[in-house]
Amino acid sequence: MERIEGQLADEEKLAKQVLSWITCAKRPLTTSELKHALAVEPEELQLDEENLCRVEDMVLVCAGLVTVDEESNIIRLVHYTTQEYFERTQKRWFPNAETNITIICVTYLAFNKFKSGICKTTRSLNNGFNQTSYTSTLHTTGVIMLGKLRLRVKVLWNFFKQNPKSRHQVKH
Repeated sequence: MERIEGQLADEEKLAKQVLSWITCAKRPLTTSELKHALAVEPEELQLDEENLCRVEDMVLVCAGLVTVDEESNIIRLVHYTTQEYFERTQKRWFPNAETNITIICVTYLAFNKFKSGICKTTRSLNNGFNQTSYTSTLHTTGVIMLGKLRLRVKVLWNFFKQNPKSRHQVKH
């Protein structure tokens, strides 16, 4: 972590974002999923594809702590002990990771792409995701994390303001 913290500010920030997503994700992430997650800007209504970073950059800034499985395109920590370490020390290295990930997920769910409301069938959900390069990871992670965390009121307010149909479909 000293090597990561010794990098330029933007590189350190990217490395900590990559490591926090990998550490906190509820399942392994593909490189495409992580690229899209990192490209989401809070309170924006669509993904700016210019924000997508290169996989090589994500790996490089993490100073040997992450690797990509070439067959599955899963980006992961290099060893299970690294995962255990970051899970134990998450509050030290990524104190706001779960909140930040939740904000990204809520922002993603508020994208104009989803303005028509909740998908009522698996087919419509799959069709929606196949039409763009977005993935379902943020949706899945967002649903899981929404149940766990306190969220910033402004982000939730904007989500429900832009998606009034969703207000009546939230299940406890």
